[in-house]
Amino acid sequence: DEGDVVYDPFSGTGTTGVVANRLGREFIGSEINSKLVNISKRRIINDWYNRTNRQRSFNNNTIDNTIYCIIFIR
Repeated sequence: DEGDVVYDPFSGTGTTGVVANRLGREFIGSEINSKLVNISKRRIINDWYNRTNRQRSFNNNTIDNTIYCIIFIR
């Protein structure tokens, strides 16, 4: 249902996060590979901005926590 939380313990490139956001759900992902974390973050945030027609105002070192939360485990 809209507003539910989706957790993906192996979030990879963020496909589950993109789909969760498109369906109005919150998303939490975990990923051990830092390269995939960056790809996932970029995909999810770009998709959100494109769908909402908002101006992109982030850089690769900043996560907008209202859109995306990822847990990096080493």
